[in-house]
Amino acid sequence: MRDLVGPRYVHPGVPIHVTPSFLQEVQEMTLPLRPANRIDASVDTSAPYAFLIPDLSLFTPTTATTPPHTICMELKPKWGFKPIRDHPHISTDTAVKSTTCRYCMHQYLKASDGAVKHISEYCPLDLYSGDPDRVQRALQAMFMHPQNNLKIYIDGELSFTGGLGGRQASNHASLDELDSKLAAILQVAPHSSPETLPPTVSGVIHAIHSILGQEPVLHNLQTAQMMDVYDVGGIIHLFNRAVQERMFDGDDVTDLRFVALKGSPSVVPVASGHGEASLQDKDKPPIAPPAHIHPSLQNMPRGEVLRTLQCFLSAATAKDCSVMIALRPLAASEVPGPSMTVVRSPVGLLEYRVGVVDLDSRPASLIPHYFKIDQDIVSAYKKYLGDQGPKQCKE
Repeated sequence: MRDLVGPRYVHPGVPIHVTPSFLQEVQEMTLPLRPANRIDASVDTSAPYAFLIPDLSLFTPTTATTPPHTICMELKPKWGFKPIRDHPHISTDTAVKSTTCRYCMHQYLKASDGAVKHISEYCPLDLYSGDPDRVQRALQAMFMHPQNNLKIYIDGELSFTGGLGGRQASNHASLDELDSKLAAILQVAPHSSPETLPPTVSGVIHAIHSILGQEPVLHNLQTAQMMDVYDVGGIIHLFNRAVQERMFDGDDVTDLRFVALKGSPSVVPVASGHGEASLQDKDKPPIAPPAHIHPSLQNMPRGEVLRTLQCFLSAATAKDCSVMIALRPLAASEVPGPSMTVVRSPVGLLEYRVGVVDLDSRPASLIPHYFKIDQDIVSAYKKYLGDQGPKQCKE
């Protein structure tokens, strides 16, 4: 993933030895910070090693002076593309996926489940578009309904997010409170603004907007996401083939090491991951896909099946990672150094740093889940639409 996303954005980490007591302490410290849907997730306290990575929500001081104030935005952009029309592996029942993007459809499943109270106007395709007006609209929509797509850290402490991000759903009052905190750090005098959002928040959005225009990080993520060329509707067939034809190493797909095929030296093993599915009955597919199987899948060579599954899982990682953008206000007397990356904005001159996190390999055992959630999302969206036409998400 480091090569796909860009080496400058990914910190591989340093392996360190850890003890069960340390990991138990980490578990207890992080549990209150987890969103409701992640309460059941736990730290593996038996792991002998962990990776030490820098805290991307903070700037490391370059001198022995007081650490600089840092404002960090964590963006979870989500899917930046739609499948093409008349995709060979998308059935007529799910053809709406070529019109309305995955995120916008998913909102209606979340609303029906009670996970969100309001439908967000954020559309990932706006953020990835590169069009200044659309990118601005996407960032503003994130602030209005952050859900789990936006988190703001001030000096490393979570200060603003949505109900799915581990805090109570944000509202206009919390936006005003955030604006006051930002104004104090950026030393901006309070003033009124005709904008929908508070003035300092709008200034920070302007800075983030400029940074995303300067950096290729979203383009790199979108390119990685588009490695999913068969859609999960085709991938589920390949997964079932891999199960039935014993392409996995051993009886457990939670260990995502594919069997190296004789005569296929180009097959690249995929890193191990964690999951729940097992292959106790290899002759029975773990989930029933649509009856029609496209000949290109049925006749695909085994080595190509494994490479295609690997590409899909890499794309899945890119669809669900987070972009961390840390900002440090520069004093009026401070001259930017040659190694600094800076941006000018309505709230002053800011040094910035961009990183991408949550790039863990996805295990093949998740593919049946991806297929099911895809079906559920489309079903919920079509139920909401009734006789209405679908939303046209513009790429």
